[in-house]
Amino acid sequence: YTFISPQGIVMDKHQRTKLMKSGKVKFDSFTYEDVNVKMYGNTAIVYKTIKAKFSYSKQTRIIASTTVLVFKDNRWQIVASQATPVVG
Repeated sequence: YTFISPQGIVMDKHQRTKLMKSGKVKFDSFTYEDVNVKMYGNTAIVYKTIKAKFSYSKQTRIIASTTVLVFKDNRWQIVASQATPVVG
C-alpha cells in the first residue's frame, strides 16, 4: 500500500496507519462526493471528490482522490491511494 498525501508526502501502510492513529489528523467533517468506479478485471479504480474540514482550519478543503483496489485472496485490498488539493 502506498499513499500520497495532498502535500505530496509518500507513505506506506505502516506510516499512514501510525499518522491516523496519532490524532494529528482530525476532521470536523469528511464526505465523499462524485464517486466513480472503473473496473478492469480484478482491479478497481475509484475516482472521488473529498470535502474535508480539518479541526485546525476554518476552511473546507476540496480534494481529488484516486484509490486503486485489487481483488485478492477473496477480498478487496487497497494498494494505492493519492489525494490532490483542488485549487480554485
